[in-house]
Parts: sequence; structure tokens; C-alpha cells
Amino acid sequence: MRVSRLDPPTEVAWDCPGGFPLWEGTSVAWSLRPSEHGTKVVFRHVGFPDEQPEYDFGSISLTWAQIVSRLKEVVESGGAPNPALS
Repeated sequence: MRVSRLDPPTEVAWDCPGGFPLWEGTSVAWSLRPSEHGTKVVFRHVGFPDEQPEYDFGSISLTWAQIVSRLKEVVESGGAPNPALS
């Protein structure tokens, strides 16, 4: 991933020049806004090719769920993720 836009503390976007199969040319955007419960995080991963098999999206969703879970742990603990969960 390569940072394509950075507007601290509310926006960050990445371009994917390669890596995971069929992620090349996609982009990821994170938007953070205050909410009544803390911070609302909106995440988008877009730009997949039309030929992307639909069943691949389950794997993509699982990958991001694991990443976001670890990020949440780091933010809430103020430290490194629990190695037992890695």
C-alpha cells in the first residue's frame, strides 16, 4: 500500500500498486469523524476489476476484519497487539 492522500486527523487514503492478487489498482480510504460514542470510522476498499470472482470478497472481508480488529486492540490498549492473537 502507498499513501495517496493524508489529511490528519480525519482522512487517509492508500493506493495498492500490487501485493495480494487482484488488489493491484484498488484504493483504500479511511475517514474518521466525531460521534456521540467516540469516533466513527468509515472504511472503503474500492476499484476491484469486474472479473474479480465474487467468492474472493469473503477472503478480502476476512483479511480486513482481522486487520481492523488488531488496530482496534492497539488503539484501545495504547500498545502493541496481543501476540497470542496474531
